Amino acid sequence: MPYLMQILIVLIIFAIAILVVIENTEELRKIVDLLPDFSTFRRVSHSGGVVQSTYVKVIVFVPDAHAEQVRVAIAGAGGGHLGHYKFCSFSTQGIARYRPEEGAHPSIGTVGKLELVEEERIEVTILRADLQKVVNAIQSVHPNEEAEINIYALETTNG
Repeated sequence: MPYLMQILIVLIIFAIAILVVIENTEELRKIVDLLPDFSTFRRVSHSGGVVQSTYVKVIVFVPDAHAEQVRVAIAGAGGGHLGHYKFCSFSTQGIARYRPEEGAHPSIGTVGKLELVEEERIEVTILRADLQKVVNAIQSVHPNEEAEINIYALETTNG
């Protein structure tokens, strides 16, 4: 069955490509509207189905000087607790680039000037039920006007 789905997808893409070449936008819209929403598809393992986990992954980017404060806030709100372990997280260093525009009130940088800031990417796995508490905790201590917080649903096999 997966191979039939792949063949169908290739045929649909081929049909769209042909319509793009002949610039028939009305027909293109009709075909695109027929495509399934692939974001809802889940891969199924041979040993069992894939199910939505009770956990989510939260990723936040924070200037290095505030990383520990954010980690402590996350843990205090229930994030990063895995089994008999607490304060679990994974971090990587990187350079954030941004230019504050008119109306911005940057904690680091100047409006209109491109900034390069050493930041830490902090990843934690949290219970879905604790998500709002963790997001609120991050926002309460994060120094940036716009905290970048990414949330990913996790899936797990049930077999």
